[in-house]
Amino acid sequence: MLSSDVDLIWRVAAKFYRLIIVDTGNDESDPVWSQVVERADQIVVPTTTRRDHAEAGAVLLKALGRRDEHCRKLAKKAVVVVTQADPKASAATLASITNGFTKFTKEVVTIPYDPAIVDGALQWEALQASTRRAWLRAAAAVARKL
Repeated sequence: MLSSDVDLIWRVAAKFYRLIIVDTGNDESDPVWSQVVERADQIVVPTTTRRDHAEAGAVLLKALGRRDEHCRKLAKKAVVVVTQADPKASAATLASITNGFTKFTKEVVTIPYDPAIVDGALQWEALQASTRRAWLRAAAAVARKL
């Protein structure tokens, strides 16, 4: 997609949908990313208990906080979703990563390790009950911010 396509796609989607969800990745140097963020009312920063993944999410929120008032507000009301991708990740690691994000935003939701997530395509029915509840909490956190 080219940055020139964003306006057109957004206008068409907005005619038919009240909620537009866009997966932009986290490359804040991409013009498409910038244009989508300018139109966003809410962002979700997905990450895992791997420190390098969490650091990428933190860098993204820092960059948003330095851009302009709209982006600072997006960063402050962002919902960070930390998925425990590694079954061996300790409670201390999870707490450290979760607490690290509270510098940037108030809403951090954790998703427990679930083998059904690691296997590839997600099937709601295959998720453990605790994982389903965690994803419902994540969805509720996003909805509260809209």
